[in-house]
Amino acid sequence: DEPRVRTLVARVIGSHARLACATGHPSFLQQRNEVWSYIGSSLRTQAAMFDEDRELPSPDFQAPALDDTTGWRSLETNILALASSIGGSASHYNLSIDTSTSVSDQSENISDGMEYLDILENCASKHINRHVRAAALQCLEQMIHHSNNIILQETFVNCLIRVLKICLADNWSQVRMAASVLHRVFILQMFDCEGGTEAVSRKVFPALLPAMCLNRFYLAQGVQLYSKETWKLIFTPSSSPSSSSEDNLNAAMEVCNNASRVCRFYVKMADADNHVVREAACQAIAELADRLGSNPNYKSYLEPYVPMLL
Repeated sequence: DEPRVRTLVARVIGSHARLACATGHPSFLQQRNEVWSYIGSSLRTQAAMFDEDRELPSPDFQAPALDDTTGWRSLETNILALASSIGGSASHYNLSIDTSTSVSDQSENISDGMEYLDILENCASKHINRHVRAAALQCLEQMIHHSNNIILQETFVNCLIRVLKICLADNWSQVRMAASVLHRVFILQMFDCEGGTEAVSRKVFPALLPAMCLNRFYLAQGVQLYSKETWKLIFTPSSSPSSSSEDNLNAAMEVCNNASRVCRFYVKMADADNHVVREAACQAIAELADRLGSNPNYKSYLEPYVPMLL
């Protein structure tokens, strides 16, 4: 029942994974699989326990509207334990989720990773409890850090885009902050891949740029400052000798290219139930008028959406 004890249990599992990898003992694979199994069973059981007439659901379910404040105990703990296990396993961890490639029988692979990714996606984006959503986002972050080449797998990238599109606009600052951390790691990892800059501009920004812009005005200081720093990391020209001008992104131009999505998102957020979100949307709209509307190079992109914003 005590959250601090459950968090320490997750940290112990991570320490055990580090020890297992350092000694070469195969127990870390058995531990990892057991944690995954606990997550799936806990998720399904807790979703079905409030409806005796319903069969246990598949991973792609909509969690019932239950408690949204206190932790969900075993489910939250299992996800945190999984994240710690991934971090402890480091380079020994490899989640295979690309259904287009065959998975070898090597002990480093988890062949049914696609099912587990679906579970984490639903925990992060659909679960009613904010602690579970934040824990799932932390777990996805650890996957990026420690799964070899997972950022190159289209299935994983599409999953992250869907999750971040929802969680960067979450009503809880705790979840929004966890999503902001995951978002920065995701984007910077994409930049390190060949053709990553073009992929971010073409595939990621249409979905995530509206929330990226608005979160720079979010009232919670942690989210606001972190989002502003992420913005600088993405759009500040690289000083690396190997980078070219083509690798640099123009913030104003990216907003112009996605003006329709950005404006519609701002209008929607300006009508949100949360006053914090409404205030952020108003400041973001004012920035559009100042940075784009008053600039002769960009104002034509904004003009079609002025009536909507008014």
